[in-house]
Amino acid sequence: MPRVAKIKKQKKENSLGAIFLAVVVIALVAFTLYLIFFPDVKKVDVKEFTYNGFSIAKIGNEWHTQVIIPGKEQNLYSLQMRYSPKQVEDIAMEYGIKEKLLHSKQIYLTTDANMSSKGIIGMIEVGRVLGDKYDMYDIPTKAALISDPTNRSLEITCANASETTTVVYFRYGNHNLIHMKNSCIYVEGKNPEDIIRVSDRLTYGLVGVISS
Repeated sequence: MPRVAKIKKQKKENSLGAIFLAVVVIALVAFTLYLIFFPDVKKVDVKEFTYNGFSIAKIGNEWHTQVIIPGKEQNLYSLQMRYSPKQVEDIAMEYGIKEKLLHSKQIYLTTDANMSSKGIIGMIEVGRVLGDKYDMYDIPTKAALISDPTNRSLEITCANASETTTVVYFRYGNHNLIHMKNSCIYVEGKNPEDIIRVSDRLTYGLVGVISS
């Protein structure tokens, strides 16, 4: 599940790789000093690799990378994900889903009332990338439920989808995959943890880390 932070570029000539390397070096130096003064603390697993031109680093339990959104090249966006792209690249994402989402005038993220808290977190985190919370894609995005017995939530189903309005339905299924039918996108996971994995796969596809 992604956490996002925006970082202003100070010099245009600074490459994404150089900035990311500096962040990783600072983190590693700080961690080394921490171990010197607190030698009994359990070591944190740190790994780094390049994926599709992006530097990916694991610090603690999170995978870190930085991306640039087309049209907003003056900003760097730092993502902290639960899974690395290698751990979710096996999840199929139907061609055209990224384009459908990014050309939408309105997006609704909906799910069933019995969705677990993990599934809800995955849905919210995707919304943060698509919506305006972190100034990334800035598409009007709202959360909803397929059906709410309490009548306290917005009720949205795939029937509300149209050419300009996209509904993303997070639900349990027999497979982990992302597919689309009639302007409705289905984000399916076999269990609550898989909903997180599939949500991370969708996020990596949206920001271009995994080609979609």
